[in-house]
Amino acid sequence: MKPSSSTLFGICLFCFQSLLPAQSDPATSRMSTAMAEKQKRIDSLTDLSYDALQIPAKRAEARNYAVEARQLATGIDYHKGLGDSYMRLGKIEADEGNWEESLSNYRQAIKMRAKIGDLTGTASCYNMLGDMYKLRGDLDSAALSFNTGIDLLRGPTVYPIVLKLYSNLGHVYSLTGKYAAAKTALDSALLLCAIYSKENNGAGKDAWADARMNLAELLQTRLHQIKDARDSLFKCLEDYKALRNDKNTGKCLLLLGNNAYYNGDMETARGFYQQGLDLGDKISPADYNVLLRNRGRTYLDQGQFDKALVDFRASLAAFQQQENHPGTAGALFEIGNFYNETSSLDSAIYYYRTALEHDIQDPTLKGRLLYFLSDVLYQSGDEAGAQRLSKDYIALLEALTADQTKGAFAEMMQHFMDKNRLQRRMVEREKQVQKTYGVIALAALALLALLALLSARFQRQKRRLAERNAEIARQQEELARQNEKIALQENLDLLKNKELETHYARLEGQDTMQKKIGQELHDSVGAMLASVKLNLSPVDEVLDRLPEDKRQQYANANRLLGEASEEVRRISHELNSAVLLKFGLKEQLEALSDIIPGSGKLQVELVTHGLKERLDYKTELNIYRMVQELVHNVVKHAHAKNISIQVNRFGDRINVIVEDDGVGFDVAKIREKPGLGMQNLAARVHDLGGELQIDSRPGHGTTVSIDIPLKS
Repeated sequence: MKPSSSTLFGICLFCFQSLLPAQSDPATSRMSTAMAEKQKRIDSLTDLSYDALQIPAKRAEARNYAVEARQLATGIDYHKGLGDSYMRLGKIEADEGNWEESLSNYRQAIKMRAKIGDLTGTASCYNMLGDMYKLRGDLDSAALSFNTGIDLLRGPTVYPIVLKLYSNLGHVYSLTGKYAAAKTALDSALLLCAIYSKENNGAGKDAWADARMNLAELLQTRLHQIKDARDSLFKCLEDYKALRNDKNTGKCLLLLGNNAYYNGDMETARGFYQQGLDLGDKISPADYNVLLRNRGRTYLDQGQFDKALVDFRASLAAFQQQENHPGTAGALFEIGNFYNETSSLDSAIYYYRTALEHDIQDPTLKGRLLYFLSDVLYQSGDEAGAQRLSKDYIALLEALTADQTKGAFAEMMQHFMDKNRLQRRMVEREKQVQKTYGVIALAALALLALLALLSARFQRQKRRLAERNAEIARQQEELARQNEKIALQENLDLLKNKELETHYARLEGQDTMQKKIGQELHDSVGAMLASVKLNLSPVDEVLDRLPEDKRQQYANANRLLGEASEEVRRISHELNSAVLLKFGLKEQLEALSDIIPGSGKLQVELVTHGLKERLDYKTELNIYRMVQELVHNVVKHAHAKNISIQVNRFGDRINVIVEDDGVGFDVAKIREKPGLGMQNLAARVHDLGGELQIDSRPGHGTTVSIDIPLKS
């Protein structure tokens, strides 16, 4: 059972009242040699227990030493020995997830050390008690324990344990979203480390490295200052290796892996995670399980789904066994992401909801869960449930300070702008719209969805899939011929042969469907956002009466609302191909260059030549879709700063070149196992009788060139 803050305060008060040194006992000076030998034996046993605790495989041996020391110390009422043995037992129980037993031992240790006036020893007890609460997920009690230890030793003298207390307090504040307080505590830790090192001939390097590492974690995980954090983490790694501190070396490798992950470098991130995992039981069980979970995240992002699920389930089982609630919630969240990415929406909903049932004090994790669960409910058709969670998400956002909003939700806003996630949502919507177009259209859409989800797993069905595609195409062609007099009556004089009529009817149906979706986004969601913004306008009249923090929160919310309205407008515009139909390929490409996601950071260059004369609609649409797919790949995967798009007509040929200065990729691997986007691109080039060339390698950008002959 989680102790209340008042209970912990009572413990602290009791200890403060007991801090007066015990009066010297005249009998102590007359202590027999046998008594002295017993005390020496007890101290030796607690030292042996401490040494064994440094090796996880010797935890049982450490427990035996500590239990024997406690029994001997109880027999002779040796308070120092009792305090030390209770400390060892508290650490052992915490490592095994036995929270109540650990708390009971730490309380006894505090009581014994307070009786003999050992302030530094008592502060050390509070530091370890805080570590136990942090592992358990009770971060408020952890912060109270660290602060109590600091208060015990507040004064001009700098004690080594105070350095650790400030560092640990800053880390807990960071986990609970109190970023300003976290920065203050960590700055205090670093300042005291400098003073202590100067006064003690360079001592305290381990505490200094701990404070630097916790500050680096705050910078990169909460405030997204990635480069500053990376430089500090490499220095910490160097210090820990010199100190032979394997436990914190593992923690540092975990943070360096996260740093590379934030930069989109999956291979480097997985390399750091693997180095940490290779340390095995030399690092803390919690860090080992997080390394395992994060390695799974890199597999998931690269489409290696089987490996990802193995790592996620292993970390979940370990966290559940330790009763580590924050770790359990994080692992459940990643398994939910796995099922979300593989479009198993019911399973994704189950794992997201199960994760939310835990007491989550980390605003970043809680916000991600609310956002993704709302997104999946929307995809599955539960719009009411999605709206309820969206309100919870907005309430959480409004409760945060400006710094917390910027740090905790920067990554979620990137997910909101993620083209792939939006496209998947559009596919689900198209499935609903397609039902009104008949059995044939529905079968085609189901076939495409099946190909997208199962192509890697069911390669042996390609031949039958091709036969079904041919049959569906034949049925669609026959249906188009039957309806061509109605659908294309005004355009018969522009079409020269039956083949073009059939292709145009099919593409027109697809364009109409996308246009309808875009119109729905613009008229419904866009109108609702505009209405919300209008209803908020009266707040501007009384804005100057509000406190500064509330005005800032209102400004942030108003800005996010404006960005959402602009994003809806952009998506609806992108789905509508009326520009292509009415004005041609050149104008449609110019419209695309204006709405490329991230264009504020990605510099876009568009060059066209010889497109004044219109091409047939099929060719124009295929060229536009190919450019659109290539641009999407650059935005999502390349991490580029510049992109160049060239579409030029030279006589009877069209040449398309899309070039970026991004991270590049291994062309051989892509050809061996192409994704759906690359398959679609190759199919369009083949349909036009063209040639596709790809020039890329890791770290050197990508150039894609397509040559298309024009039919007379």
